[in-house]
Amino acid sequence: MGGVHCLSRGDCDRAEANDAVRCQCKTARGPLTSHCPVMYEEEVQLEADGEECSCLYWSLVDDAKLLKAERLLALHDGILDCAKLVAARMVEAAATHGLLVCSASIAKEEHFDRGHMSLEDIIVRLGQLICRWAISQEPPYALHIGVHSGIVRKLVLRSGGEAVYGEAVSEAKRLADLAPQDSCVQILKSTKDKLNVLERLPFTCSRVNDCYYLEPSAELPEEAPPSAGYESLSPTSGGKHCTAEFRQMLVDHGIDISKFGKGQAKTLDELYRNVEVEKKSYFVKKNDSLERRMELVNISLTVTGQDGHDMELRLNCEVLKDSTLVRRNQRPSSFIEEGSGWKSAVDAFFASRLGLPAEIRQELLAQDNVVTDKVERIKSMFFPGVETMYTTYDTCIHIPDPTRPSLRAIGLPDMTSFDTEAIPVANLPKANWSWRRRGEELSNEEALERLLQEHGIDTNDYPPGATAELCDELYESRYATLNIRAGHLVRNIQIIKVWLCATILSVDYVLRSKGKMQFGKRERNHKEGPVTMRMRSDQDWKAAALACLYGKLGMDEAFVKSHLVIVDSSYRLDEEVEYSRSYPGLKTVYNIHTVKCRVKDVDNPEMSFIGLPEGNDFAVTRVRQSLRPSKTGREGVVSTLWFWKPRNQLTETGDLLYFQPWPRGGTRGCESSEVHLCV
Repeated sequence: MGGVHCLSRGDCDRAEANDAVRCQCKTARGPLTSHCPVMYEEEVQLEADGEECSCLYWSLVDDAKLLKAERLLALHDGILDCAKLVAARMVEAAATHGLLVCSASIAKEEHFDRGHMSLEDIIVRLGQLICRWAISQEPPYALHIGVHSGIVRKLVLRSGGEAVYGEAVSEAKRLADLAPQDSCVQILKSTKDKLNVLERLPFTCSRVNDCYYLEPSAELPEEAPPSAGYESLSPTSGGKHCTAEFRQMLVDHGIDISKFGKGQAKTLDELYRNVEVEKKSYFVKKNDSLERRMELVNISLTVTGQDGHDMELRLNCEVLKDSTLVRRNQRPSSFIEEGSGWKSAVDAFFASRLGLPAEIRQELLAQDNVVTDKVERIKSMFFPGVETMYTTYDTCIHIPDPTRPSLRAIGLPDMTSFDTEAIPVANLPKANWSWRRRGEELSNEEALERLLQEHGIDTNDYPPGATAELCDELYESRYATLNIRAGHLVRNIQIIKVWLCATILSVDYVLRSKGKMQFGKRERNHKEGPVTMRMRSDQDWKAAALACLYGKLGMDEAFVKSHLVIVDSSYRLDEEVEYSRSYPGLKTVYNIHTVKCRVKDVDNPEMSFIGLPEGNDFAVTRVRQSLRPSKTGREGVVSTLWFWKPRNQLTETGDLLYFQPWPRGGTRGCESSEVHLCV
């Protein structure tokens, strides 16, 4: 096991000052007396190869009055004890910061059995163990910890010392510097996606882009009760904004630009990108006004299969920039730029999207193709005040010889499905294509079932009606979305959790559900909790909070504004991962939006229907109706019993963390210095 220890003396003062040396030293039991070699750039030798490692950078941010030699020594000893549990090594150490790494080679040397744990699992758990140990001390250590993984390379100095560097090292340090609070482990989304054993830990979304942090007491669902029990997007090209000249052109032609960006209307930036950047449409002056024109060609690309049936190319689905998977189930199409014909658009599609060589494109376009067109003028709700003329062409192109080697990239001659990569410049996302019998139209449910099977999810194990229910929540009610994460298909669900708080006789209380009766049956094993509701996938958390209070307690927006205060600063977003019980094999990500809402005046007579000011229990009865009787929704009366609970009587870890997050140097919630490794 490698050791710590670099408190620099004499010639190491320079290296300590610029924080540039990362050295690997022998284990020492005595004082921190190891010397760091001075590093000069011209004397550094670089190893050709590095190694995949997971790095943990820790930094002590204690008050200066607490920086005593004995306390610092105890900190290093405690960190080393935690590192031994997971076969991690300290490769950099100074008095108040350090770097630990773990790798496959270190685990092999230490005879450490990782089981199913990835390197990211090990280093994240190590960070959590260090935090648990730190807050259990008296006084607690205030540590900032950042974790990242990647190739780490070693520098061999002429003095014989060693130093390490790489993106994983610098990124771990950056994450530690940006830690949102003491005693938490901050990671990037890319690291979270690589977790295996610990992927179901509840992480909190950080204010730093694409970052998450982990509380010391967070445990896997097997160790703490899970929050389970809950079971037309289009790509956009960001970065381009409407110019002053474009805006003035619209105004000069009598278009009211104040209506853009409101309701269903798109923004001026989106109109600008559509016309000037993506070239999907163009403007034509007509009399004294502007007419927007959009030309589109739908392509029926066919081939005759070995069984003699005509097969047609279909776009199955697309993966957007945020990894959201959007089902398409349609023929390919291509926009026609101003001044170009439909053949030019088809040729561009064959070349850029399918990657067909020039000779094949020329042969296909030389056919005597039958083309039909349809023209219609409408006033689009998305671009108010702009009349749009849509021209749609339909063409059928047949591939005479599917056995040519250059056609293998599009799944021929075996008629296999294939993927095409994203083309950011053209704002085209990654896509999946397949060959289907011509004239065959798949229902949403059939297309979804095929999509699941293509990602290794066997729908034969699903209970009756499960696929229909999943299809409904994805494409009808839109309570869920499908995403691609780390190459796997996952289901995303949004949940709003509202903590309704009131002060009764100078004591803080929170509203909790006590029991539920629905469809004529009492819900067994009801788990008490705050006011909670599933959100639509495109719903804002504030709008969802208002909808939740109305749907669960009958409080409309006017009542909420008059008698309650939604505390914006209390908003928090957590993410939990579970394998769905309703849809076996489909991993589900629960995005839990939590916010606090406080009663302004508990003595107001209008608050009596929720048991105030005495804090009495009360029941709310509502009628649950299905807007689609033919679908899977159920109807009936639902009664929920609510009660007011003193906040200091909350016992669940997640509840305690929300109301009393780990303070700077705080010790709450940790009764023992004992640490456990969960594998």
